[in-house]
Amino acid sequence: MPFHGITNGHFSMNGNFVSTDMKGDVIHILKSAMDIQKWKKIEDVQFPFYVAAILDTLPQLTGMPGETNRLPVLDREGKQKYFTRLTGTVIFKTLGSIIDAIIEQADLNYKLPMDHGRKILFEINEFSSKYP
Repeated sequence: MPFHGITNGHFSMNGNFVSTDMKGDVIHILKSAMDIQKWKKIEDVQFPFYVAAILDTLPQLTGMPGETNRLPVLDREGKQKYFTRLTGTVIFKTLGSIIDAIIEQADLNYKLPMDHGRKILFEINEFSSKYP
């Protein structure tokens, strides 16, 4: 799951957060993830922060988000249209908190094979060199 450094954004009508990372990619962050941080309005948000993101494929609907009675958008053959977006699922306030989460995920009672341990350190160093 790739990590993204978030530098700015805004809240949508539904309370989700539409953000931009350091590379200019747009990342949709779930309202529930923002709620966990107690970030309800833009003044609450502490930039920069980091998110773990997945690529979501979602159905395309008519109307605007938050409206009721939205209908599926169909192609010329009558099949449902879909779109993809980056969705931030977990927020990390610091780079250090990402490293802590990776370490916590590993079973500390199990010795990592040397190659796997090197791979984790390489990925952390690679990420931190891109997003100081």
